[in-house]
Amino acid sequence: MKRILRFILIASFIFMSLTGCKDKEVLLEPIAESAIAEYLKGRDPILENDDFTGTYTIVSRTCDKKTDDLLVSYSGSSELYDYQARYQVKSTATENGWVIDSFDIVDSDYQIKEIKTSMLMDLLEGLDKNVTSYMGGSYQLISKEVKGDRVKFVVLYTSDDEKYKAQYDGEAIIKDGKLELQKLVINTISDGDSGGDSGG
Repeated sequence: MKRILRFILIASFIFMSLTGCKDKEVLLEPIAESAIAEYLKGRDPILENDDFTGTYTIVSRTCDKKTDDLLVSYSGSSELYDYQARYQVKSTATENGWVIDSFDIVDSDYQIKEIKTSMLMDLLEGLDKNVTSYMGGSYQLISKEVKGDRVKFVVLYTSDDEKYKAQYDGEAIIKDGKLELQKLVINTISDGDSGGDSGG
């Protein structure tokens, strides 16, 4: 009788263990607002570079410890522009923590700040092979035109000894939070000349 009872208890324990594991639910506390920045890192391509500083705010959420449905707003800025966005984030609780099932940018908007001469200088660095690392010189912004996300500019370079001058006619585009050079024509200038060789 004892053997039969022991067998029944062991069989019941094994059966309950197997069915329990199968139906076990993972329950987690809601994602803290302070952890949202790290949780969503790399999701918005605009914020992939480290030029932005800003804050995330939870606008609304529906969480039952098994799923977390979030509406999150972001407000931040880089040297180039101010940026605002809202995200719909749906997550599921797992043994390894919350896992994002879907991430959608609900809406986004940006306002371009002043495009400084130093930003254009960064785009030109290393492109003119006549300008060497030991050659001192200065850049002068001749003109700049901003239309939408495109920037057309003319910059004049003069070496310190004034033996080399060049004019750079360029076009750049604002993309994913960065200023990217699209086109560049380099005109070397001789004394008494308004233009010379071109390249780019």
